[in-house]
Amino acid sequence: MSCASRTSRNYGQTGAGLPHSKSEADEFSIELQEIEKDSPPIIKGVKQAFFTTLYGTFENDEMATIPFFLEIKKMFKEEDFNIVARVGKGYGKIC
Repeated sequence: MSCASRTSRNYGQTGAGLPHSKSEADEFSIELQEIEKDSPPIIKGVKQAFFTTLYGTFENDEMATIPFFLEIKKMFKEEDFNIVARVGKGYGKIC
């Protein structure tokens, strides 16, 4: 079954949300792999994944986007790559 048909089968729109109790991995047949016993599984075949703690969001009616504040606790990376993140009004590398 193609990705498009799995998506349209249940929701008809790629931006439609799932109920909190439903797993995207189960609903759309996404294969997962466990890399550490104390961490959630990651999508099978990804080259990097972040395990984070969400501290909150900052919502303001005048803003076009909703910033969120999180801390990267662990990082899985299969290959070397440079991580670039938004820092204030600019960008910075995460070492």
